[in-house]
Amino acid sequence: MITGTVNDLHRYAGVIPSISDIQQFLIKNELPNIGEWHVLSGDLKVIRLNDWNRNSALYETHTKNYDLHFTLRGKDKMKISLDYRNMEVTDPYDPEKDFTLYRGEVDVELLLRQQHWAFILPNEPHRNQFEEEGTEKLVFKIRVREQWER
Repeated sequence: MITGTVNDLHRYAGVIPSISDIQQFLIKNELPNIGEWHVLSGDLKVIRLNDWNRNSALYETHTKNYDLHFTLRGKDKMKISLDYRNMEVTDPYDPEKDFTLYRGEVDVELLLRQQHWAFILPNEPHRNQFEEEGTEKLVFKIRVREQWER
């Protein structure tokens, strides 16, 4: 996982795929409707969320996509478990939706405030808890070019 603020995004060109497309999208500020996916390219799509997954105790991992969570307003607490292999699978991998759901313990909590982001690699268990009413965020899904081993 890599974290930063909107001012740090340019530093990760060459490290985070599609980062220049994400920066341009944020500059344009043409936000999609809440809960609707917006395709930016063949490798990149984004969804805008508010109060989604507020009380979920389940973690998710992905295989085909990286996630970049970007907080638009409010506070989004990311909860991270460091090893999916020590977690209980509640929903096996769904290749259409590209996720596995798990139950497990929190190892790390990260508070993402307005204009903060977290880049999540495949197989990194994560979940979110919005910390205040009115929190909104964008989740960018970036297709992985080379499959990660499980």
